[in-house]
Amino acid sequence: MHALLTDFHFLRPWWLLALLPCALLTLWLARRHRRPPVWGELIDPMLLPHLLLPSDAKRSKALPMLLFGGWTLGVLALAGPAWERLPEPVERSNDALIIALELDASMRATDLAPSRLQRARHKIADILAARHDGLTALIVYAGDAHVVTPLSDDVNTLAAMLAALDPAIMPEPGNDPRTAAELAAQLLHGAGLNEGRVLFVADAFPRSAQATVAHTLAGARLGFSLLAVGTAQGAPVPLPDGGFLRDPDGGIRVPGVDLATMRDAAATARGRFAQLGVDDSDIRYLLPAEAAVPARTSADTNRRFDQWQDRAPWLALALLPLAALAFRRGWLLALTLAALLPAPHADALEWRDLWLRKDQQGAQALAAGEAERAAGLFRSPAWRGAAQYRSGDYVGAARSWSQQDDATAHYNRGNALARAGRLDAAIAAYDAALARDPQLADAAANRRLVEELARQRNANPQTGGNDRNGSPADSQDQAAGTPQADTAQAPSAPRPGSSGGSDSARPSGPDARADSATHPGAGTNGSPATEPSAATGADSAAVQQLQEHDAAGAGDESGQTRDVQPQAEGSAASAQSPTHAAEDTESVSGAASIAPDQSADSEDDQAMEHWLRRIPDDPGELLRRKFEYENRSRNDESGRSKW
Repeated sequence: MHALLTDFHFLRPWWLLALLPCALLTLWLARRHRRPPVWGELIDPMLLPHLLLPSDAKRSKALPMLLFGGWTLGVLALAGPAWERLPEPVERSNDALIIALELDASMRATDLAPSRLQRARHKIADILAARHDGLTALIVYAGDAHVVTPLSDDVNTLAAMLAALDPAIMPEPGNDPRTAAELAAQLLHGAGLNEGRVLFVADAFPRSAQATVAHTLAGARLGFSLLAVGTAQGAPVPLPDGGFLRDPDGGIRVPGVDLATMRDAAATARGRFAQLGVDDSDIRYLLPAEAAVPARTSADTNRRFDQWQDRAPWLALALLPLAALAFRRGWLLALTLAALLPAPHADALEWRDLWLRKDQQGAQALAAGEAERAAGLFRSPAWRGAAQYRSGDYVGAARSWSQQDDATAHYNRGNALARAGRLDAAIAAYDAALARDPQLADAAANRRLVEELARQRNANPQTGGNDRNGSPADSQDQAAGTPQADTAQAPSAPRPGSSGGSDSARPSGPDARADSATHPGAGTNGSPATEPSAATGADSAAVQQLQEHDAAGAGDESGQTRDVQPQAEGSAASAQSPTHAAEDTESVSGAASIAPDQSADSEDDQAMEHWLRRIPDDPGELLRRKFEYENRSRNDESGRSKW
């Protein structure tokens, strides 16, 4: 009873808010049934009780009470009353496995492809994948031993450290398994365990260390297993800086595996020995399943967690009598007929459709890099063509831009056709663009380039001028003497709804050439087009930002398609109506005034990125410095400094 008073609570208390409409509905029904019947105004009050059926009156008075009781029980059940916590027995396996990996330079030998060390890593990864319970630790040793991960049931962290294990991280070269055995005993004692197993993964086990290792492991009640990595024939040991490991006489060292000595080591420690194989038979022998979780090393705990026993089912049972009282004849048949009615045609309505138009959704998808999905969302042919161009559907982009009849649309269509390998059609599109805007220098430059490529393809039809995608982008070496390609502007993605025929719909030729000359990805491939980019209205700021971004990666990604992410923010999304054309034209000057600051920020970002790339990516550096610190500390404690 004390627990009921102190620990009682609701698991889902927000359902209690449903009692408010229940109370209001009950009060309304009660007041409604207290009013005199309508017949009271027409029939004499003395005769009225004899004319009304008493059962109807009683039923009308009981209805609010039944409704209130059923509603309250249902809400309380949904709220989840609870006052007792469930004790959950948990069995935790204390099976401890300590893996000791040798990291001597000989582990780089290539008698096992790709190397002994790589094969050892893969085998350890297989062991970790097979351990679903128990505690696992990893030790690496050469001239001294170090802990990579202590005893833990988190094998994922241990597996993530395998790639960083290399002989270069060891501060002291050599092969001394005695230090690994001592460290394994310390790990087991520190974890509060009485017994465990040690698996040595090595290519050598010196005879001088066998007796000491056996004595140390026996005192700590640690089982011994030895996995030999390598072959008896051996192989040269490649060095990281080139060449091979050599002996003191200058000859190339070919370390073989002394299998007999390693078998003797396992026999001395009364353990098991196996040679690394291509299957898991070695693991099954060295780590048998019957010894994985001994009964005396598993702990049963009876912990109390915050998992409360939900008493809602008992309240749900109390609703059954009320449901029986509410039963009416014919309801079951009506429900059956309702279930058999054909379902009406349902149109899927996405939540975003209530707040964003399709063009706005397409702009968001294009900004997120989902060009194919954006092409299916756009209703504006200009932006749909830009999305198709970005996704590599050049024929579809040309088809979309053909729905508009302005210089910018024909210019973009020509670029798409050139990318698709239809050079003659591209020349015709450039002619159409120049007919509508003779001052469009970029169209003239691209036309000359494509015309030259078409002439070369006709002169040498067996090779052609197209790449795998039908694009003339790889023909820049053939188009020598056409410097206009470097100054050609990328195709611009017209703003949906804009005419594209005025000067405000595109940058002027000199400005475009100057801009493209400062960004080596704009035309260095010789292709007449590299991307659909917005060049009108408020999107000029996005163009400037994109070009600055491309300047940083032009050296690595020249020739790849670059894109503009159309702006979609609120009502000023990428798809705008023609009535906003004047506002877009006025926003050009504002966007241009922001460009210098953006350029300065972009240059700083590029310098920072270039500096960060100079930092070597060495995941084992942390382990190397950790091991060096531990080695110095041990040497200082023993009074024999080695530095």
